[in-house]
Amino acid sequence: MDRIHAHSLTQDDLELMITVAHQVAIGLDNASAYEQIEDLNVGLEAKVRERTAELEQADCLRSQFLSHVSHELKTPLTSIKGFLQNLLDGLTGPLNEKQQRYLSRMLGNSDRLIRMIEALLDRTRIQSGRLDLVPDEIDIGNCVSDAVEQLRLLAQAKQQTLEAAVPSDPLMVWADRDRLFQIVTNLVQNAVKFTPEGGSIMVAVRQESQTLATVSVRDTGPGIPPEFLDQIFDPFFRVKQVRSGIKGLGLGLSIVRTLVELQGGTIAARSEPGLGAELCFTIPLHPTKASPLDHASADAPRILVVDADPDIRQLLQDRLRAKGYRVQSAVDGIRALEAVQAETFEGMILDIGIPSMDGLLVLQQIRKWDQQIPIVMVTASDSKESAVRAIGMGAQAYMLKPFDVDELQRVADYWFQPFERPPLESAGVSSTHR
Repeated sequence: MDRIHAHSLTQDDLELMITVAHQVAIGLDNASAYEQIEDLNVGLEAKVRERTAELEQADCLRSQFLSHVSHELKTPLTSIKGFLQNLLDGLTGPLNEKQQRYLSRMLGNSDRLIRMIEALLDRTRIQSGRLDLVPDEIDIGNCVSDAVEQLRLLAQAKQQTLEAAVPSDPLMVWADRDRLFQIVTNLVQNAVKFTPEGGSIMVAVRQESQTLATVSVRDTGPGIPPEFLDQIFDPFFRVKQVRSGIKGLGLGLSIVRTLVELQGGTIAARSEPGLGAELCFTIPLHPTKASPLDHASADAPRILVVDADPDIRQLLQDRLRAKGYRVQSAVDGIRALEAVQAETFEGMILDIGIPSMDGLLVLQQIRKWDQQIPIVMVTASDSKESAVRAIGMGAQAYMLKPFDVDELQRVADYWFQPFERPPLESAGVSSTHR
């Protein structure tokens, strides 16, 4: 074979060799970078698993603590309430009017504390998947009438009118009667609480369709601002403008929603500020094959959706819940941070253009608290600077509005279920979103 001398190479040959050498060098650099990224991903996923295990253990311990403390409080409260009733019944002698008034207030506050304890116990049962339901065919009109009758004195104490409109013939539904009674009781108590003296509350039962019955509770209270309508069922949420001075944990409506959904129903709120509010829920007439929460179990990923637009929040909540997630929402940055401090989330969908504190500031603050929670940023702005900042500050993905819900679902599934991730390409996560 003839030897190739340097002087036999043309200028084109030299340029080609240089180009090939550059490409080989780039390829080697890419391969090295890819290996580093793979090593980084393995390390991050290990940290996520470790952090998730820690959070699950902490959540379990918290639930056990709440359950234990709640049960322990019941015994002394039973004694307190019983002795107060004995005093009011005159077992220790006659009471003057002032003494009766003071003791009645003490008894009322004892009952309120007992309701709070029951709410905490229900919440721990729900979180641990130990909330037992015994569905049967029952007359929903009869159940609603019993609940309303029990609360009539409560409404009369505020000079309120409390009425129930139920079908004259039995309307049979498939539900747990005790839990249905609890749902109606909580909704009516809520209406009594927020309706001023002299107001009115109407509870109505009707057959909605061939498969559903509907119960509505309408009051003449101050109403609910429209931006909060889809948040009032979130745990610990309280409308500050309306609820100033009104006490409670903010758990009642959250528990109501869970009890409704566990029985195959849905619940929603309608209101105009100053014109009262109406809360409606549905219950199936017949057994359903699977209720929405059969898939969203107590250990399903909990997601926080943060967006100022109520339609976007509703869209994402409906979509994610249908896919088995537990979803909570927030309307602005401050409420998003409050939610993150109060709850443990496995993922967030965070809009940049939210009021009170923009999404990037929220992201920055959350990353100071928690480096692990996956956060998907969305925005209507096409600013590349925002995307670069978001990813640089620790967001996992970045998507532009209007987004395709199927693509957003794939991104959510990829990041919010880290132990069952599909390959990156099939998850719909491209460089334009990261």
